[in-house]
Amino acid sequence: MKDLVGPDWEPVEVCLTHPRPVAIGPYRESFRTRLRFGAEQNAVVFDAGWLSHPLGGSDSSAQECLMREIDRLEAAGAGSLPAQLRRILYHLFISGSVHGEASLESVSSLFAIHRRTLNRRLQAEGTTFKTLIESARYDIARQLLRDTQLTISEISINLAYADVASFCRAFHRWSGSSPAAWRKGLSLA
Repeated sequence: MKDLVGPDWEPVEVCLTHPRPVAIGPYRESFRTRLRFGAEQNAVVFDAGWLSHPLGGSDSSAQECLMREIDRLEAAGAGSLPAQLRRILYHLFISGSVHGEASLESVSSLFAIHRRTLNRRLQAEGTTFKTLIESARYDIARQLLRDTQLTISEISINLAYADVASFCRAFHRWSGSSPAAWRKGLSLA
């Protein structure tokens, strides 16, 4: 942080989730501020006034260019709620952390809104959470079938299906063919 905002920056407190160690000297020497062990999350707490402090070495013309690009992407729908959810769902599926994390409840907590509010906002955008999950699963399934040698069973596990049959039924519903037939059709083309 001192590299970003200058040598005068000082944390107010450092919170660490692990229990207080016997020897805290290295922590005090490293952080040089109040320490809190057994915290709910790891965090560096500092005065909010530092958030408006200009960053050292910042380039105002580069910032303007980035802001224009962000505006362009948002105007093109990249910043819409469904697009944001789609990116999160892709990440969860691809990283393998989807088991238990792709529920409406868990994803709505990432946005710090209630699941019903998330549902209402998605409906206002003309979609549903289930539709976004199915779309992400279909996109990733096609990519894995096309670009990898993973078995159908491995793909169904990666996409958090209870069993291969459930995945095959869903894939048939999406594409009109089984995953094996779809993959075979690629090699014939």
